[in-house]
Amino acid sequence: MVDVKCGEFSVLMSLYYKEKIEYFLDCMKSILNQTLLPSQIIIVKDGPLTPELDKAVDEFVNADPDRYTIVPLAKNGGLGPALAEGIQYSKFNLVARMDTDDISVPTRFEKQVQQFMDDPDLDICGSNIIEFEGNVHNIVAKREVPLTDKDIKKYQKKRDAFNHMTVMYKKNVVLRAGNYQSVPLTEDTMLWVKMIQIGAKCKNIEEPLVYARAGKDMFSRRGVELLQEISKSPLEGSSDGIHKSIRVSEYNSCSIYCGNAARENEKHGIQEDAASLVPVKAVTAGIIALNEERYLPKLLDQILQQTYSLKNIELILVDSGSKDHTKELMKEFRNKHGSKFKNIKVLDNPKKIQAGGWNVVIENMSCDALIRLDAHAMIPKDFVEKNLACLNSGESVCGGPRTNVIDENTRWKKTLLTAEQSMFGSGIAPYRRSTQAKKYVNSVFHTCYRKEVIQRVGLFNEELLRTEDNEYHYRVRKAGYRICYDETIQSFYQTRNTLRGMIKQKYGNGFWIGKTVKVCPKCLSLYHLVPGAFVMLLVITGVIGTLGYPLWLELISSLYAVVSLVLSIACLIKDKGLITDLALIVIFPLLHISYGVGTVLGLI
Repeated sequence: MVDVKCGEFSVLMSLYYKEKIEYFLDCMKSILNQTLLPSQIIIVKDGPLTPELDKAVDEFVNADPDRYTIVPLAKNGGLGPALAEGIQYSKFNLVARMDTDDISVPTRFEKQVQQFMDDPDLDICGSNIIEFEGNVHNIVAKREVPLTDKDIKKYQKKRDAFNHMTVMYKKNVVLRAGNYQSVPLTEDTMLWVKMIQIGAKCKNIEEPLVYARAGKDMFSRRGVELLQEISKSPLEGSSDGIHKSIRVSEYNSCSIYCGNAARENEKHGIQEDAASLVPVKAVTAGIIALNEERYLPKLLDQILQQTYSLKNIELILVDSGSKDHTKELMKEFRNKHGSKFKNIKVLDNPKKIQAGGWNVVIENMSCDALIRLDAHAMIPKDFVEKNLACLNSGESVCGGPRTNVIDENTRWKKTLLTAEQSMFGSGIAPYRRSTQAKKYVNSVFHTCYRKEVIQRVGLFNEELLRTEDNEYHYRVRKAGYRICYDETIQSFYQTRNTLRGMIKQKYGNGFWIGKTVKVCPKCLSLYHLVPGAFVMLLVITGVIGTLGYPLWLELISSLYAVVSLVLSIACLIKDKGLITDLALIVIFPLLHISYGVGTVLGLI
């Protein structure tokens, strides 16, 4: 193998059919305009390409055949496998990574090769990046990473210490670390961890050496395609060996692998340096709405009243096919108040489900962070300000208590609110009530995420209609991020107005809990399954009762009735004699049974 000398290095890229031809041409132009040209350019064709891309590759090869090595793969297998295969073809020990949609500054390779010449012990060298949308003059962000070997190894515990598209590394060290793994969304993370484990010497150059595409283009091509990529594993019994929808077990494999990365970091003493996080200034607030003309205007007015500068807030309003005037209200608000904000976008959610709506938001956001808001929500004036203060204190994901409220102060609605807030009803989750000032939890409502978290974790799982946030936050945690619960971040939620509406909601929630058990059981807590277990216990003891042994059914029913009666009386006393609270004796079992029946049916 040739030692590191000026120009004796390879460039490694993976190209697939979804890449835009103009982006690929810009990328290649930036490589061929370097002050130090690579001796070898490896292009891995990750599955069949479009005729346009194939033609472009052929033209580059024909112009300089000795410089190019083309590695065709029979089918698209994802970035990790493509790079793992491509690096094997490198003629040189020094390899520079390049994404086919990004642009390197002209002196990038010269400056990186010089680092290796100055320090023969160096194994990997990256740099900061500048993110842009559309063209390089439309800069939207700068992603800074730690520079020294010591700081890189501290930072890698929770988030990537390298910008993947900027790195230059030694082939022999990459192979000794196990090469790239077939784990969508986390192939680079695991490589950095393994390289650090074997003692690789690391460095980043402070100067940004790559302009990286961000925003809608990145998510529409990388985010959605990565999730589709996960679905492309052979399905036993399938005629073509390819599963046509996202296989849930593999969809979650990236989060499991990321969790392993975090655990590997901790085993080797790599610690997070929160102070090195880039401050968040601009934030996207997203709202998904379906037939919310009654509640949406109030929430929009509360956003207008925020103490945080509206010029730093991008508002994305997504309509899920409303039959009322919801979309018209969105457009009216944009036309009237658009100039006050950084930006207001009104978009459609053709899939009509929450997960699909949030993916629309993610694909169109352009700011440093995202706040998810429910159309039924109510927020105080300092809501955005408190969220960003929490992020800028060193957190990556945050939220706070969500208090249920009613729109009319009637006795019956007060009782429904009591049922919703009661721990015996449905209010056991920590975000439903104030607890200690700050702690780390499994999930929060109205969550705020740094953009880098979303870039790492990916899109919402559109197989889930109501538990998409549970599954998403599971992947967030497995990716190594903590979810901070900050009591000062207050929000409110409109409780269902009728008992029928509440029962319908609980049934739906239970049904999707049952579905989620088959998709991602680890993202659920034990209390999610209690109503379903209760209903199954009633069914089993009921069947035993029909066989002449009614004692178990009578015992369980009596015990439940006593608990329900005691807690109903406790609520009556707490509400100072609100007579309608006596109905809780019936409301509690209706909620539990409807939720439990939904869970059981969801499991079937």
